[in-house]
Amino acid sequence: MVESVSVSALWNGCEVDTGLKLQLLVLAEMIKISAGVRIYAKEMKKIKDFYRSLTILLNSTEDAELLVFSMAILARLVLTESSLLLQISI
Repeated sequence: MVESVSVSALWNGCEVDTGLKLQLLVLAEMIKISAGVRIYAKEMKKIKDFYRSLTILLNSTEDAELLVFSMAILARLVLTESSLLLQISI
């Protein structure tokens, strides 16, 4: 489900679309509450493309909801990665 949500969210581009907002919200919440989803998302083959697409979305929209959902996804994935690296180094 994570891959299908992320792929379909990115294929729609930066249009102000209720479906896109819902998909990003669902993905943000799934990443927030599930370590398994975070791990799966980080291990996707196209994770760099996913990060790049979310960054492009952040830079090309003024829609507050799209900004919040995209930032939440990026922040949770990046912060999780940072905390894992910190735990490994300790």
